Amino acid sequence: MAECLNCGERGNVSPENVKRWTEKLSNVLLSSTARNKFKSYLTDMELEEGESLVEFWEMCGTFLIKADEGRHHTHRWRKNVESDSCFTKTGAADEGDQSAKLLLEEAEEIVQFAEEKIDFDAQMISLKAAFRSRDIEKIVTVISDAKQSAAVLLEDRGYYKAFCEHLLEEKGLLRKGD
Repeated sequence: MAECLNCGERGNVSPENVKRWTEKLSNVLLSSTARNKFKSYLTDMELEEGESLVEFWEMCGTFLIKADEGRHHTHRWRKNVESDSCFTKTGAADEGDQSAKLLLEEAEEIVQFAEEKIDFDAQMISLKAAFRSRDIEKIVTVISDAKQSAAVLLEDRGYYKAFCEHLLEEKGLLRKGD
């Protein structure tokens, strides 16, 4: 068994995980263990914007999974402005209407969260416009783009780099100030 890096109350991290997580941000975001450690680091360092970006990324991911499941259950999406439904399955409109309603509610929560906690400029305009359209396909596309933008901001604003340095310092592979 590999020697583990003691991470206090949050469990142990193997050297292999430290290596993987410091290779690229996607390795952190796609691992629930790494993502939780990243969030804990951001919380401990009081980096609220970074915490919000990770939370937003997670919200978008959950929405996209539900939207994909909705596609599989309904087989076909279509916009129906008159009934305020965004997708239906032929012969099962009620099920599609309910799924669309739930997705729209979740999309609204994402837009509100982004408006309150994320420093988006053009992305915010796209999110609002997509939500106002009530077109699930458009909303899915824009939320997918917003999720990617959140990941880019985590890198561009230095949160990921600081987290990597923290992991490497804990492992003794990087001295403070290097």
